[in-house]
Amino acid sequence: MVRAHKAPRTAAAAAADAALVPLLSARLGGLALGGHAAGAGAGASASSGPSIWVREAMVPVKTKPVYADVHFYIDVSSSMSGSRLSTCQKALCDFFHSLRDKDCVQLHSFSHVITLVVPYAQKKALTRTFDASVASLCAGGATALRDAVVQSVADVQSAAARIKREREAKGKAADSAYRKQVVVILTDGEDCGSRTSTAEMLAAVRRPGVEAYKTFILAVADARGTPDVAQLQACSTTKSVEVIDAADAASIPAAFTKLKEKLQKVTSISIIVRG
Repeated sequence: MVRAHKAPRTAAAAAADAALVPLLSARLGGLALGGHAAGAGAGASASSGPSIWVREAMVPVKTKPVYADVHFYIDVSSSMSGSRLSTCQKALCDFFHSLRDKDCVQLHSFSHVITLVVPYAQKKALTRTFDASVASLCAGGATALRDAVVQSVADVQSAAARIKREREAKGKAADSAYRKQVVVILTDGEDCGSRTSTAEMLAAVRRPGVEAYKTFILAVADARGTPDVAQLQACSTTKSVEVIDAADAASIPAAFTKLKEKLQKVTSISIIVRG
């Protein structure tokens, strides 16, 4: 299901506009559309013909679904011990089970070292084991956020290259439009254990060598105010890095709920019908 929008472009009368609904439906293969007529915006030309705005019309269209490769990086430094980690574990599992079977997942934990917890695989292959893997996370050590960010870029590059090889092996164009790369980094504090410099981290994010992908940073407690998180958000002119706040441990589930909503937008398709 996708949303189709016909943008207003004239000052035609409401009756004339409404008459375009069946015409638009016919152009879309006889699909049933609903909506309301709208007049032109400022500066529209009266000679350009009537138009219709179909608001939130749900149109069944035969199209390939958009899936996501979700690369999780969960901070397990000492400051995450107690309710922060336990609440994160439950919220992460709930989020995982909301994904579609063909979405893919990879999970790393990080403190002063980065550990691969769940190797890259489709969600349906991980359903029985993911919760136990998350339950095995233990807090301890320093925070190496910059190292985690750079590793996440490498993960995205690897996934994009794998998709390209698989499509080319099938004789298809290397089009990543129907599988989006999404990085989710949850952290609660300032970096105090990375080998990577801030400049190196920012360079990796700015020039990943991969078409549009999205990084969400779930900033627990004061993490948003740390220099690295602030610079990551500021360096992203295309808004490829977005911060979701969680003021305390109790706010972590709400942050994952926001993440779910944002992921749905990343993997949605909008069709603009033009006259």
